Amino acid sequence: MKKITITKRPEINYGSDFNSDLSLLFRRYNFSGQGAILITGLESFKKTEYYSVLKNILIENNINIVKETQVDQNPILDQIREFKNVAIGAIIICVGGGSIIDFGKAIKLFFNKKAQIFAVYTLPGSASIVTPFAIFDNDEFKIGEHSEEIIPNYVYINEDIILKTPIDLIKRGMFDILTHAIESFISKTSTKESRGYALKALKYLDHFIESDLTDNFLLIQADIFAGLSEKIGSVLFPHAMGHYLTYKYKIPHNLATMYFLEEFIALIQIRGFVIEENILRLIRKFNVIFLRDYKKPLSLTDKDIRESYGLIEKYMPFIFVNNPVALTKNDYLTLYKRHERN
Repeated sequence: MKKITITKRPEINYGSDFNSDLSLLFRRYNFSGQGAILITGLESFKKTEYYSVLKNILIENNINIVKETQVDQNPILDQIREFKNVAIGAIIICVGGGSIIDFGKAIKLFFNKKAQIFAVYTLPGSASIVTPFAIFDNDEFKIGEHSEEIIPNYVYINEDIILKTPIDLIKRGMFDILTHAIESFISKTSTKESRGYALKALKYLDHFIESDLTDNFLLIQADIFAGLSEKIGSVLFPHAMGHYLTYKYKIPHNLATMYFLEEFIALIQIRGFVIEENILRLIRKFNVIFLRDYKKPLSLTDKDIRESYGLIEKYMPFIFVNNPVALTKNDYLTLYKRHERN
């Protein structure tokens, strides 16, 4: 097992022996004798052989599960509220991808800011292990909360679990990494540091494609650097519109963010923003994969357009401020229409 030393928090460990690695880490972090909230996915981890191994490791290390839950791909605020009276004093163990980790972050944010989060990260893409954001659904939109305190304390990534992840899920995760890196690189709030992280993410992502999607450690590094960039540069319209498409049409988040990316980039170029050719090349390369393998027809009505713009304006107004060039409401309406033509 080795450490991926990039930030002080989280402490990221990468290994191939699920049993011995976790046992060692639980002892290292003095989890023995403590209570734990266990959060896993509905369709993923719990159906693997690793689930029973994890339960045995917890028993062997005298870690008592005080509450366990499974989370769908989009955490719901009402489900998070169920933990109001059980989060006190418990370690929050999250096993899965971004949605599962966001669920644990939200529990900590709302009910116990002193809780430690231990994340077993099984699906690269969201960068949730290094970001201070918790994303979930309320009764109107897919929204987010921000706090540096909810970045996981400890992260474990198992090489064998990543290798066994269906290639389709790996490919989808690439899109999320791409949009995080691109948006945070061109955002008005970006800095020299965040642009450096974004360029590293894009470099690793490009190398991952060149490896025929076989070198998952490249993907993990791309994911981490994209997340570190996003912490500073934030997100723009493609991500915000992706929140609407996920909430309204149940399009997976990592695909939803791609629907408007190329059109948005073209629009800001028309408005005078210059983007390096190597970045444009990578966007085109990914868009070819997206159009060929994943994009489904999307016909937005005038009502949808008004609703989506209003919800973005209400819950994610910062995306307008973060634009690298000034855009009007009519520009966004043009963006919708251009998308429909394509």
